[in-house]
Amino acid sequence: KELDDSEAVFLKAADIEAGARGTESADYATCINNLAGTYRLKGEFEKAKTLFAEAIGIYEREIGTEHFVYLSALNNLGLVHQDLRDYQAAEELHRRALAVLEKTGKRNVTYATTLNNLAAVSMATKRYKEAERYLTETLALYEESNGKESVLYLTGVNNLAAANYLAGDYGQAERYFLQALAIIEKVLGRDHPDWAKANAGLARTREKLAQAAAAEQGETSPA
Repeated sequence: KELDDSEAVFLKAADIEAGARGTESADYATCINNLAGTYRLKGEFEKAKTLFAEAIGIYEREIGTEHFVYLSALNNLGLVHQDLRDYQAAEELHRRALAVLEKTGKRNVTYATTLNNLAAVSMATKRYKEAERYLTETLALYEESNGKESVLYLTGVNNLAAANYLAGDYGQAERYFLQALAIIEKVLGRDHPDWAKANAGLARTREKLAQAAAAEQGETSPA
C-alpha cells in the first residue's frame, strides 16, 4: 500500500513538472528518478530501468556528469541490473560513476557507496578478493565521514565479514563479525535483528575455523 501511494505521488509530481517545465528539466528527471526507485522496490525492474535511464540522460544534458544526483542515478540503475543478475551491465554503470568521482578527486560517501556497489558485483561473480579490496576502502571512507557508530560503517563491516567468509579468510571474517556485534550491541541493542544475523555469521565462521583446526590436527598427528 505504501509503495502504491508513493507511485501515485511521484506520477503526479512528474506530470506537474512536465506541464510546468517540460520533460527535459532536472526537476522532472528527479521526479522520474524517484518513481524509478519506487518501481525497483516493487520489483517492477523493467519500468525502473527505463526511468532511471531517462533520468540519467536528462541529468547529463542539463546539469552535467559531476552532480551527485547523476552519479546516484547511475548507481541506482546499476542496482536494478544487479537485481536482474545482469552483472556486466551493473559493473559498467558503477564504474562510470567511479570514473567521474576519481576524475574530480572526490572521496566522499557517494564514492564509498559506489565502491560498495562494485563490491557487491564482485561478490556475486565470486571475485571475493577484489570485493575485499573495495570494501576495505569503503570502510575507511565510512569511518572518516560518518564514524564507527554509524549504520553505514556497520554495513561496511558486515559486508567485509561476508566477503572474507566467502573467500575462506575465516580469521578475518571472525574479526569483522565480532566488530559488527560490538557496534550493534552498543548502537542498536541485542534485540535488533542485525545482532542475530551477525551472531549467526560468527557461529558459521567459528565452525569453519574449528573444522580447519581439526583437519590440521589430523594431518600433524603421528601415524
